[in-house]
Amino acid sequence: MPKNESDPEDPMEMVGVFVPGDDRKMTECFIEEYLFLGHSPRQIFNLFRDPFYAGIYRVYEQRGEAFVKDLIEKIAGPIAA
Repeated sequence: MPKNESDPEDPMEMVGVFVPGDDRKMTECFIEEYLFLGHSPRQIFNLFRDPFYAGIYRVYEQRGEAFVKDLIEKIAGPIAA
């Protein structure tokens, strides 16, 4: 198989799928993970606003700034200016 071509028989090929569920729990997990990595509440909030981080940006776009801020402050503490 040439490089950069997918093989339909490759069992190790990465596949993304939609998993229905509670986006609030998913968002809490993202916040906890970024805290574990050493990010401040302000840095985490800024990540949610960055389109490069597609998963968390989607939550920011769909649920809004207030939802994201509320969860970050609940889990990580106040978002300093």
